[in-house]
Amino acid sequence: MVQVIVSFSPKNTSDNVLCKGLISRELAAYTKSIVGVDISQAMIDQFNIRVENQGIPADEMKGVCAELKGLDEELDGTKFDVVVVSSVIVADIFLFDLF
Repeated sequence: MVQVIVSFSPKNTSDNVLCKGLISRELAAYTKSIVGVDISQAMIDQFNIRVENQGIPADEMKGVCAELKGLDEELDGTKFDVVVVSSVIVADIFLFDLF
């Protein structure tokens, strides 16, 4: 997936449904700035701590807690070349012994 995104030569990228920011970290070398967006403040806090610990300036990569609704004023009106939406689905499978 990262190779496809990089083929667009993005300058400003939004990584939505951020989770742990794995895609953002892969894209960091190929884009000028990344804004990670998630509805979970806890995920955003973890993401921003990782970014800070790596010495990456906030103008290059930051996380923002928001529920995007498609309004022009969201994310301070920032326009993005590429918007990434990814999700990890975790399923628990329970096997029952019926005998």
